[in-house]
Amino acid sequence: MIDDFLIVNILTTLEEGKFQEKYIEFYLEKQRYIKRTVKIIAIVFAFIGIVSWEFNKLVSSIIFVACATFQVVLVAEDLLFRSPEEIATIQKILSDYRKYNLEVFAVVTKIVIKNTTNEDLVTDINRLLNIKREILEIESNINLKENKRLIKKATEEVEVYMKQLNPNIYGEQQ
Repeated sequence: MIDDFLIVNILTTLEEGKFQEKYIEFYLEKQRYIKRTVKIIAIVFAFIGIVSWEFNKLVSSIIFVACATFQVVLVAEDLLFRSPEEIATIQKILSDYRKYNLEVFAVVTKIVIKNTTNEDLVTDINRLLNIKREILEIESNINLKENKRLIKKATEEVEVYMKQLNPNIYGEQQ
């Protein structure tokens, strides 16, 4: 019989790993959305400025100032937003968390089908801790700012995932 502490440990590990995966996924989506939005706004302002030049020079001048501001933002993009190198590192962290979560899920599956012992489970947990340590070393070089909206969204997604995984345990929390 598997020790309850080990089962709770591995389920907590799965939940934490899934949260990190979802949070980073949403974080990357937000970064891409912000960059794309700034570029679209700059293009729209430039177009409006060009079109309105003949009709109203004051409005056109204001539009050109706004356009120039967005152009400066685009030039300073790597200072204001994540650089392509940082995005690549964050994508690697996301990929590593996905692999990690598959490893954790494999251990959970061994528990469910009763194909493991306490000793094997301790070995698996230690192996997972080493994988997580490697991910955290990479993650420590990137400052992922906490965003309450993204935390809430990731938490909701993980709750749904965990309830689907085991409704008997996670369905009782409401």
